[in-house]
Amino acid sequence: MGLDLSLTNSGMVAVPEFWCGDFSEVKVATAGAKLHKDATERARVARLQGIRAAVVHFAERTHATHAIIEQYAYTSMVSHAHSLGELGGVVRVALIEAGLEVEVVSPASARKLLGKQPRKDAKIWAAQRLVAMGAPRAWPMDVLDAFTVGNWLLAEWGVGLLAPEAA
Repeated sequence: MGLDLSLTNSGMVAVPEFWCGDFSEVKVATAGAKLHKDATERARVARLQGIRAAVVHFAERTHATHAIIEQYAYTSMVSHAHSLGELGGVVRVALIEAGLEVEVVSPASARKLLGKQPRKDAKIWAAQRLVAMGAPRAWPMDVLDAFTVGNWLLAEWGVGLLAPEAA
């Protein structure tokens, strides 16, 4: 299971362990909610609870045993770093309590498997590479990011890897 956690649109993918490159076999979901800047603490906590519940439900529904989470890009959202940290902690605890093995990978490390990434706009480049390799155009950016980290975990296991030469 690959995860790209965000407060407004967390992306989730479940890739079969012995994936053969058929994107129709990949299960996807998103969770999150936009809040006004003056939202109450209760609303902020409710959002965390909702994302946590959606992630755990997705893991259970897809029979996931492992989760790989994309490390946060704090530099792009410095003002949200604390909230993202809370979300990551809440989700990690919930997944471990549900019996999953949990790992974290940096976005740059995960994208390296897709080829030589540019210094600028690497996230957009990776999404375009995945679509060129067969990922559905309808997948949101957060789902494409979640797939990228899920692909990294499969590569670590030596199975199911989607690489540029496979396209």
